[in-house]
Amino acid sequence: MTSISDFHSMNLNVYLGKSKGGLPASAGTRIEDLPPERQAEYAEAAAQLKEAEAKYKALDDLMAADAKGHESNRFNAWNVANLNRDQAIQQIRYITDMIVSGEADTTVLQAANGQTTTNNYRQYVYWLQQHVKDLEGAGQSTLAQA
Repeated sequence: MTSISDFHSMNLNVYLGKSKGGLPASAGTRIEDLPPERQAEYAEAAAQLKEAEAKYKALDDLMAADAKGHESNRFNAWNVANLNRDQAIQQIRYITDMIVSGEADTTVLQAANGQTTTNNYRQYVYWLQQHVKDLEGAGQSTLAQA
């Protein structure tokens, strides 16, 4: 049984006039028997197909590399509005450590507080601290300022 891929390759070769042997009766007109304009259309379609296949191969290679894992310089932080008190405190400690160690200088932050977003680490820590205060009932936070 012929697979779709085999059939596709066979048809491409027929369109390009590269088929070996005769065509089956159901194949219709050969490319080289068509007027030059139609031959050019088929050649253009074949070039577009090859370009699309190259793009898909590059995408497959990129996805394979992603599946293996790679070093990232982007940090996607949790949305402040979705955190409970303990999670927010843990995030404050983690982000503060990133700032103090200098890691924040080389890592792009993507953070949100509800629908509001920021890429500023200090703003994110401030949001976390305010969130903890709100959860504790507007009392004074004992957390260190970053």
